[in-house]
Amino acid sequence: MTDIKKCFYTTILSQTISGDGKYLFCGSNFGEILIYSIDRILSCSESSNGDPDKPPTAPHAIFPLPEKCQVYSLSFHKDFLIVGLNGEICGYAWNVKNATVGKRAWTVKLPVSAEYTDINEVNYLWMDKTDEILYAGCGDNVMYAISLEDGRITRNFQGHKDYIHCVSGCGGKLATASEDGSVLMWDARQSKFTGKIEPFSKDTLNRAEFGKWQGTVSITEDWLV
Repeated sequence: MTDIKKCFYTTILSQTISGDGKYLFCGSNFGEILIYSIDRILSCSESSNGDPDKPPTAPHAIFPLPEKCQVYSLSFHKDFLIVGLNGEICGYAWNVKNATVGKRAWTVKLPVSAEYTDINEVNYLWMDKTDEILYAGCGDNVMYAISLEDGRITRNFQGHKDYIHCVSGCGGKLATASEDGSVLMWDARQSKFTGKIEPFSKDTLNRAEFGKWQGTVSITEDWLV
């Protein structure tokens, strides 16, 4: 596929920001991670005379994954860019000095069930930086808790009836949004959900023309959005 055609057919599926806040990573449907310099974008105005061949919004670099598979989710922790693919999560070393993605440092394989052999996408990654636990919302309707200390899956959270779109957490509490139309609340220490919200069940919130799915969720100490 030519670069021009690829530009029109590229879909950004995920994004995250480096630990120092200087770089934006975007994962595409073509198995590439586009790296943008936030400082460069913010330092250029519409009236500035930059390089016409490389505008400030052009990628600083493009990192192609060996698998050429869709990059469903991204996260960043310490010096690692964490990538969610189909059935696995990978950690790539990030070189701060050169602003480049290095070799793959580790891989966590997710459990494979007969029902979801080909569709266990890692749709969302949320990082608990305090306990160094990575939470992955997946296409098999399950959220997995993964210890980054040794790569073990420490707990799986089952309760959704369709795939998970989003994960958020705060102070030991977790929330997941799913294609099944529900938002489930969890205690990180328990495998069973502690609360359930179904916005579609209320007439004022029902969106029959769009479907009942819940695309995103965010939780703080005081609010659930």
